[in-house]
Amino acid sequence: MSEVIDYSSNFADSLVAQGKGSNFLVLSKLDQPAALRADGKKAQFELVYRWLSQDCERENDEAYACTQGSEVTYWQRKELKSGFFDRLKAGTINLFDEFSLF
Repeated sequence: MSEVIDYSSNFADSLVAQGKGSNFLVLSKLDQPAALRADGKKAQFELVYRWLSQDCERENDEAYACTQGSEVTYWQRKELKSGFFDRLKAGTINLFDEFSLF
């Protein structure tokens, strides 16, 4: 099983950026809630998912730049799991556990 690598220091405008194996996630808070979703609901957060040609192995390997493809999803605060911001503040967040994308 792959280890979660924290790339947050390379993404200053994001809340958190993490890689695991050949997958990469970066979560950002939108400046203002925006109706970017197909259902017309306003989202406060943007989650970018990239699948990579290189595995994430260490914080400074820049594997996140080896993008084969990507997609973006938009989330409302109420859709985030209970205790999300507590885990984020404590530095114990694992985006791969928080979002069921795979």
